Amino acid sequence: YSHRQQEMELGQASATLDLFLPLVQQALPTADDEPALALLLAPLLARAGRAQEGLALLERTTWPSESPTGTFAHEARGELLAELGDIDRSLAEFRHSLERLAHGQAARATNLHINIGRRALTYLGDREQAQREAALAQLNLELLQGEIANAAGDFQAARTHYNRALTLAEEHHSDHRLAKIHEELGVLEARYAEMELAVEHLEAAGRYYAAAGNQVCAVGMTNSGLAYAYLLDRRYREVIAPAETALTYFNGIHHSFWSAINEAYLAEAWFYLGDCEQAEHYAQRGLRREEPVVQPYCLYIMGQIRRVEEQFDNARRFCHDALRAGEEINDPWALAPAWLALAETERDAGCCDKAEMAFAEAIAIYERLDVAQEIAYAKELRNSLLAQ
Repeated sequence: YSHRQQEMELGQASATLDLFLPLVQQALPTADDEPALALLLAPLLARAGRAQEGLALLERTTWPSESPTGTFAHEARGELLAELGDIDRSLAEFRHSLERLAHGQAARATNLHINIGRRALTYLGDREQAQREAALAQLNLELLQGEIANAAGDFQAARTHYNRALTLAEEHHSDHRLAKIHEELGVLEARYAEMELAVEHLEAAGRYYAAAGNQVCAVGMTNSGLAYAYLLDRRYREVIAPAETALTYFNGIHHSFWSAINEAYLAEAWFYLGDCEQAEHYAQRGLRREEPVVQPYCLYIMGQIRRVEEQFDNARRFCHDALRAGEEINDPWALAPAWLALAETERDAGCCDKAEMAFAEAIAIYERLDVAQEIAYAKELRNSLLAQ
């Protein structure tokens, strides 16, 4: 796996596929080798445009129900189905993988730490090791609770759990855990306009990912996080460099999802920098990737572009499409700016009552999210309507 990953990161996915694919025709030494080979080949086949072969390989492989390989198989199927454009089934597979990963591995790791600690205390009288294992179990629980709160949109609770996890992780010098916690905290702090803290966390995440040997996250994810943080703070000029760095990296490893994310960031940044041509270029690229999470963001930027061009009917259509896409994935961070884009469109088109209603929808979402800077920004835009 590490050999494959190294070659993929060097842009040698095709050569790596040629190296490993002949093994499918050979008798493998143990029963565990068949699923291992299938998991190794699946992403290579996806990147080679041979997703159907990858799915067939996974289907004819036996996956033990309690084995961790089952989790990875769901993830591999999700990636292959996405390459074929079967997004609904792809998302279902990714969700299965997440459920097994979050509840299985987190619970298993926690239970292992508890069992080790209890036996160290009972049979060895080693209170120090027992305390260490209890702290690691608590770290796993705090991380899981943070992820649950984050997924539920309870960002204040997520911040609390992640900060507790950070304190515990710092005591145990786990580079990869520290990187992930800093990354999550960086995004959360950016959402609440704590930019100094956000950048500090995101840069720390990059350092810890690099120390752990994870270049995908050290380069791609860290720069994506920085671009997002600057975007939330409306420092649009500063969005460009990290977003372009991340986009170049993710394009190099053919990671469509994160490429689309950064195209959406660039589309929004260029729009607010006044370059509608560049904004539309990136928004259309993001839309062509057909990533559901990214669609509403690119659509409302297209709505904003058409508004500026005074193509109000087209602007409304893009905004309503953005709202539908945001509702499908239940993403309040996409829905609120889509409502704002629609409100500004109706305002500029002279439909004041419709504009007022759309402003109210956006403000209500930001109030539920409890983000003061976004509430203030939306109210400032609404005041421009009242001043007319």
